[in-house]
Amino acid sequence: MRLVLKRLFAALAVLLATACLCACGYSFNDVSTPYDGMNLKKYIKLGEYRIQLTQTEIDNMLESERKAFLKSFATVNLIGDTANNIPDRAIKKGDNVTISTEVKVYGENGELIPLDELLAGEEAEDSLSSALKDYTVEDVGNGYFLPEIENALIGSWTGYIEYVDVQYDDKVQTEQLKNKKVQITVIISKVQEVVLPEYTDEFVASKTDYDTVAEFETALTKDLILSYIWNVYNDSAEVIKYPTDRVIKYQTEFTEYYDYLARSANMTLDEYLKSIGTDIDGYADRALSYAQGTVKEEMVLYYTVERENLGFTGEEYKAYANSVLDHYGSDNIEMLENTYGREMIRRAYYWELAKDFLYENLEIKP
Repeated sequence: MRLVLKRLFAALAVLLATACLCACGYSFNDVSTPYDGMNLKKYIKLGEYRIQLTQTEIDNMLESERKAFLKSFATVNLIGDTANNIPDRAIKKGDNVTISTEVKVYGENGELIPLDELLAGEEAEDSLSSALKDYTVEDVGNGYFLPEIENALIGSWTGYIEYVDVQYDDKVQTEQLKNKKVQITVIISKVQEVVLPEYTDEFVASKTDYDTVAEFETALTKDLILSYIWNVYNDSAEVIKYPTDRVIKYQTEFTEYYDYLARSANMTLDEYLKSIGTDIDGYADRALSYAQGTVKEEMVLYYTVERENLGFTGEEYKAYANSVLDHYGSDNIEMLENTYGREMIRRAYYWELAKDFLYENLEIKP
């Protein structure tokens, strides 16, 4: 159950933190929904709830999540760390490799022109040239990065320089690279090996609430499917119009949350955003996008609950709330509701019911 609950609350994490920090959460006795009295049919058009998945898609999702789970407990060793008796060796598949790069574009006569020379002003900040400098290629050889670079890294060594040719098509975002052949100079500065723990019943029992690998993977598979089908279902819905007050509410919470983080770090908002790898440009658009996305998901949820007559009794609500006490650090239901609000807990329960409804209608193909 805990594994599923983590997923159910994931989409609400920023909102919950915002509600607590901004003191704009729901009161203990608030059991209504934000959409009571609204005809949601005028606001949202739901998509098809009979979703299809192939067994191969499910297996690939499970494999990816299994890797992520094991990597979270992995030991990372620096290759060539002789002080810890780790010898130097060639790069192999699965290593993490830190590189710096320089990009040059082949001219009409075969000459190499530094990409930065072809860019002007602020455009250079978003260029491929800048994006690839001092970058760590994780799990090299598994297709998460440019394949030409990954192929060149395997078999190379720390401190080596590799020269990689890449041919771009017209889909690349940087205008100066469209349909161009480039040479990327790759300097390898650090190589780390990732040693995964042995995937046994004993290991799973020590790290999760499950006793065996089979039990864990059964729960994990269903959890992944629930998340996937909800995302597909939510994405397929079409917003007819947004309720203005709800959008403004979440825009305000978004900006208040980041203002709070900036003040806590003794920074201006612009300084704080830059410190986390973003900037003030487009900030208002991001706030609006967050607000509209949150409101859309709320409307999809509550309209589905209404249309399919999904609900629960008071006793079922208490059982559900009791089941999440430990995970959310609450001693009792009253403490849980005072922290997150009764409506928020009810919403999470509705989410579970809605996902279970979609799961019951799921079609799995070979």
